[in-house]
Amino acid sequence: QGIIWAKAFLAMFLADNLNPDNHTFEDVDLEDGLDNHQNIPLKRTLSNKQQNKKSSQSQQNNNAKNTEIIYELLYDASEQGHAYAQYSIALKLYNAANFDQRNTDINTVIYYYELASRQGLADATSALSKLYIDGDFIDKNVKKAAQYLKLAAEQGNIDAMVEYSKALIAGNWFDEEIETNVQQAFMWLSKASHYDHPEGTFFLGKMYLAGLSVEKDDQKAKELFQKADDLGY
Repeated sequence: QGIIWAKAFLAMFLADNLNPDNHTFEDVDLEDGLDNHQNIPLKRTLSNKQQNKKSSQSQQNNNAKNTEIIYELLYDASEQGHAYAQYSIALKLYNAANFDQRNTDINTVIYYYELASRQGLADATSALSKLYIDGDFIDKNVKKAAQYLKLAAEQGNIDAMVEYSKALIAGNWFDEEIETNVQQAFMWLSKASHYDHPEGTFFLGKMYLAGLSVEKDDQKAKELFQKADDLGY
């Protein structure tokens, strides 16, 4: 398990912290480096743009090489059940599709999101909800998006808690009717406010102000509105 986490972490580190125009990574000895708990022996070549201007083709080659290393690490960790690696693959493929960088099959994106979602990764579940609500690459399906939104809230995604609560109060989400449940909305908004979510705190204040699913309490509402303001809402 430690090796799986190390591979996934390294891939995410490379993706998040390295500029492909400035670095190339070659000769990656995945197993030897990780098994011996040493730094993976990456051959690092820095191009000083102030001293040497690389050609556009060279930069593209470096970019492609680094990208393949990142994907290799992520796919390896994903095959061994690492949920965040699965989520990262889906996210990268989806972003690449948006920018036409890869010929991405959206079903592959959904597949990896679902793998991570089934393991309880709320970010992946929330991404599935957004995928179905946006309808950019697949047919828009508000009902399915709402199901994923609820699951994301149950898995701990705070933004999903707030969005789902608003839908439960309104009985409508993107023009799709859903069953009103102010009791559940109050529960989710209370959790979101506990974690200092600005919008969640504000809407919880509105529930106290209106007496929805709770005894009307103007003072409590005022306190929550002030807290939401302090949080930047």
